[in-house]
This record gives sequence, C-alpha cells and structure tokens, in this order.
Amino acid sequence: MSANIHAPHLRDERVLVLTPTGRDAATTCAVLQEAGFHAESCPDMVSLCASIAEGAGAALLAEEALTPPALSALSAIVTAQPTWSDFPIVILSSSGRDTMESRRILAEIDVFTNAAILERPLRKATLISALRVSLRSRRRQYEMRSYLRDLALLEQEREDLLDQQRRIAETLQRSLLKAPAPDAFPNLEVVTQYAPAWTEAMIGGDFFDVFAVGDKVALVVGDVVGKGLRAASQMAEVKFALRAIVLQEPDPALAMAQLNRYVMAAGPDEINDDPRLVAVLLAVVNIQTGHAEIAVAGAEPPILIRRGRKAEPVDANGVPIGVMEKVSYEMRRVTLSTGDVLLLATDGVTEARQGGEFFGPEGLMAAADSAPLETSLADSGEAIIAVARAYSGGTFRDDVCLLLARWGG
Repeated sequence: MSANIHAPHLRDERVLVLTPTGRDAATTCAVLQEAGFHAESCPDMVSLCASIAEGAGAALLAEEALTPPALSALSAIVTAQPTWSDFPIVILSSSGRDTMESRRILAEIDVFTNAAILERPLRKATLISALRVSLRSRRRQYEMRSYLRDLALLEQEREDLLDQQRRIAETLQRSLLKAPAPDAFPNLEVVTQYAPAWTEAMIGGDFFDVFAVGDKVALVVGDVVGKGLRAASQMAEVKFALRAIVLQEPDPALAMAQLNRYVMAAGPDEINDDPRLVAVLLAVVNIQTGHAEIAVAGAEPPILIRRGRKAEPVDANGVPIGVMEKVSYEMRRVTLSTGDVLLLATDGVTEARQGGEFFGPEGLMAAADSAPLETSLADSGEAIIAVARAYSGGTFRDDVCLLLARWGG
C-alpha cells in the first residue's frame, strides 16, 4: 500500500516539482521517489503556489517555468509566509545561457532568501544532496513552528488562568465590599465609595468594613499589599480577622497589635515568600456620645470635617501590619459634634498623580471642603473621588476606598 502523500507529516515533507518541458517532471519525480523523497509534480505555477500554501518541504523548479507572471505569483506566496517559514527553493538553470531573459530570471531569484541554483546538466547525487539540505532546513523551520505554537498555547493557558483568577478575585472582592445601608446605625450615617484602578490593572487589596460593637460602630479601611487573587484572599482573611479581634477587644490600639501578631504568626506569602503587609485605619465611634477612638497602621490618617469648618487631619500614625513582631500602636481620641464628618481613605486617592505631583492629603482635604457635605454624604463621596480622578487624568493608578461617617447625635 502506498503512503498517503496528503497526510500532514508527509505533506509537509513533499518536494514540489515544476519542470514544464516534455516528460521532465515525471522523470524527475521518479528519480526523487527512488531516493526516498515524497515528490509531487505540479502542472503550473498556480498549482505549485497552492501546494506551498497547503504545506510542502521544498520546491524544485526549472528555469523555463519562471516566466514573469509565474515569478510574480511565487514571490507573492513567499512574501506571505509566516514568520517561522523560509521556504526552500531549488532552481535548475540552463547551462551556458547568457541571454537577457536568463539574467533577468536569475536577478529575480535573488529576492528569495532560501534559494539554491543548480546548473544543468547535473549529477543525480548533486540534486539529491541539494534537496536533502533544503529539507533539513525546512525541518528546523517546522521545529520553530512547533515551538511557537507551544508558546502560544502556554500563553493562552496563562491568559485563561489569569482571567479565571481575575473573575474569582472580582467576585470575592465584590462580596467583601458590600456597604451597609446609610441609616443602618442610630446617630451615625455611613457611606462608602470604591473606585478601581484602570481597567487593565489587576484586582487590588483595598477594602472597607463597617460593623457594630455593642453601642459602638467600627469603621475600617485597609490595603493589602499586592494584586490579584492572592491579594483578594489575604484581604478577606485580614478583614474578618480584624472584625473578630475588635468584637473581643474594641480598643483600636490593642486590636491593631493583636492583628499584627496574627499576621506575623501566619508567616510570609506561600508563593513568593514576601511578607504579608497591610495598611489599616480603624476608628471605633460611640454612637451615643460621638466619642471616636482611632488607631493607624501604615494607612492615611483620617480627616475630620467639623460642621461649618475646614477639613483637618487627625494626628495618628503607626507602622503597617506585618512589618515586625513586637509593635504597639497609639490611640487618638476625637469627639464628634452633630454634623461632623470623619473621612477615611486608602492611599489610592492621595497617591493620584498629575505628572510628578501627588494629590496628597492636602488635595483630599480640599476636595472634602468643596463637597456638598451639608446636603448629601453619598454625593460628597462621589464628588471627592471625581476631583481626585480628574487630577490624575481620568484614571487611578491604584484602587480607592473611601468611607465617610457623619454623627447626628
């Protein structure tokens, strides 16, 4: 049974023969097949070009087949090759010809980067050797093709995995960023805003949390260092760990210290061995008295906007969670009067950039001063983010979490 010349592995190895004079094509194919080649005769250049497009190892052409239209067609198919391909061509030239037509043909052949010219008459061994060299060259090209295909598959698998992780992280993040109703707590109106970085960015680790602790309400904003699913997972872990700690220990400074011990005990990131760093701002507000106790661990200090007055920062700071084992945090106390607003934000807003300049705490306070706090806390949050976004040219480089709490006692 003869081999199927159209099987993919044989098709890519075949030698296409175009010798239009007499029985040259049949004779040449017989010689090549006897030598172990998969030879296929083509009746004209159109057929040969179509076969090259389907897949072939090399082409053997007689000089007389290279008419100007044929050369144009061959040049077009060679020019359209993929980047891995440099199709081998062997030209059989006529011995002793020195006509203008012959020189023109040979000059045109120079445009093909992988062409060999053999002068007739030639020994069978010379032809076979030249074609074997051409096929070895073609096989190396096929190896590159396989490598590029494998690389493309790996890249696609990587993109699919990243897309899957991104969707999981987005779902997880959305579940963790559910805001309470503005009137969920007596005497304390709370509004949250979240603005992601530019759409190409991976999901970040910014989060907020609001929950009751007896007759108090805990207000939290935080930022886990990193991006993607790991950051979102660590964000969930830190958020609920802090909630559990605060429910047992509502003192913000002591709660921060406990959270730091918890994160340090968990050890570095399992993937890249980096420390688990978290910036957190925690404010616990007594909804009966308006007394607020505040602790900061590497986050932006809160901003206090007293009714009818300019915004001012609360003097609070501390090292991020996860930097060192033995660390204590300071607690700051402020008393809110009716209509006063406490503003908590992650550094995505203060680090919004315009050229080399940061929006900064000053820009955040100026935006708060111009916000319609007297009429709508929700509109105020949106206005503050809009000002910061405009400052940075319409996009944020990092996610932004904003939390505004107004005491109405």
